[in-house]
Amino acid sequence: MQDIIFVTSNKNKLEEFETALRMKLKSMNIDVDEIQTLDVEKVVRDKAIKSYNEIRKPVIVEDTGVYLKNKNGFPGALIKWLVNCLGTEQIALLFKHDPAYFKTAIAYYDGQEMQVFTGELQGHISDQVRGNNGFGLDPVFIPENMKCTLAELPIQEKVRISHRSKALYKFGEYLNNKTTLL
Repeated sequence: MQDIIFVTSNKNKLEEFETALRMKLKSMNIDVDEIQTLDVEKVVRDKAIKSYNEIRKPVIVEDTGVYLKNKNGFPGALIKWLVNCLGTEQIALLFKHDPAYFKTAIAYYDGQEMQVFTGELQGHISDQVRGNNGFGLDPVFIPENMKCTLAELPIQEKVRISHRSKALYKFGEYLNNKTTLL
């Protein structure tokens, strides 16, 4: 099986992927224009095709959104822009206690076959920034049935329950089945 390249510029995502999959990955930072939509599945499909066309090797790409249930799913896949504009402290202030969920989409594309795997984590927005682990909205996201934010969890615990690991588990099963069939 040909090497699969994980296209990302985010070292935190690479660490989570490698922890969840229990393997080192080849990664590459490719600067492709990302479509602007709330839908993470549309983002990864588009990004996978563009990334593959750039390097002509099988790729996996990932995108995560935060969907606020009381805000019609805003900001979704546009979360990076919201965090960059407001910061996590303002997000906690504006959206405290709002029910929300993280949704991760991972796309695999080899030039012919496109597969998308998703995972979700239900929870709500905290009223304050807490924790030093993680990235993005981890310091203000409290998973369902927990009292701490994702940023307060050790990476192994976060990986065990996260939206990203749920999508990665599905991707890992797909890879195992694909390898078995070869």
